[in-house]
Amino acid sequence: MLRNKRVVAFIIALVAITFIVTGCSQTTVGPAVDTTKFANPDMLIEVDALTALLEDPNVVILDIRDPKKYLLGHIKGAQNVWRPDISAPKVVDIVPGRDLSGMTCDQAQWEELLGKLGISNDTQVVVYDDNGLYDSARLYWQFYGYGHENMQVLNGGFDVWKAKGGATELGTSPTVEAKTYKAKAFDTSTLATLDEVKAAIDNPDYVIIDTRELKEWTGEDLKSGAYRKGRIPSAVFINWKETLNEDETVKSKADLEKLLADAGVSKDKTIIPYCQSGVRSANLWFTLNLLGYENVKNFDGSWIEWSIYDDLPLVTGE
Repeated sequence: MLRNKRVVAFIIALVAITFIVTGCSQTTVGPAVDTTKFANPDMLIEVDALTALLEDPNVVILDIRDPKKYLLGHIKGAQNVWRPDISAPKVVDIVPGRDLSGMTCDQAQWEELLGKLGISNDTQVVVYDDNGLYDSARLYWQFYGYGHENMQVLNGGFDVWKAKGGATELGTSPTVEAKTYKAKAFDTSTLATLDEVKAAIDNPDYVIIDTRELKEWTGEDLKSGAYRKGRIPSAVFINWKETLNEDETVKSKADLEKLLADAGVSKDKTIIPYCQSGVRSANLWFTLNLLGYENVKNFDGSWIEWSIYDDLPLVTGE
């Protein structure tokens, strides 16, 4: 009896915290964008369409947020994954005293994870976060890289889901039946390596996009995990948040095309977005693919990897 009371008290506390955290900052959903105008609109799914799939046994919803956030509320039936689940182990002392972390996991780790999540090769997977297109874009990119063919990102993420009255629940991930998953070898055409980024500097056939915050771009700020301040030479600057509306849904085709054109990004180039660790840059990779760009490569190692090597050039200032 005492144990049951403690469980009830814990749930009440969670609900109270959820109200405090979210009750005063409810997302206001803006006017709907016509996503059918995108070259690849099936990369996104809207709240109404996902609601209709909640009881579909062939659909798996993945919540890629910190587990503490997941416990406080998530889409009904969603399972929680987090960055360590999809990342390779840290490479210690890649040069003395400097480590490389946050890289994409290998095929064996990926297959084991998806199997435990009850995902098979023909499962429809829907991913979301609470930043619009952030960790969800990174997770989508990994699904794409390993050859999964049926996946979408929830447009607007968890906040828009709640604002539109989508079903939510508290607690831990549901128990699911494990399945066998067989991934393809990672598609290297969607991945930029350190050597390719070196070769892309001042190359007229490439555009390197820095998707970080302005102070990271100028070298004023250095995020934990990186070793030097600045940016990759010849990179253009597009803050990843500029791809999203205030409600964190994707901007219109016209708005995105103007954003890219103003930065000198065109479809006849090979585009390499980067950030700190390949998460924010996945937003630009996703956005460019949504628009039909065919030659886009996410720099997985991003600034962490670049900053490790003192012999690699960098630029600071405006």
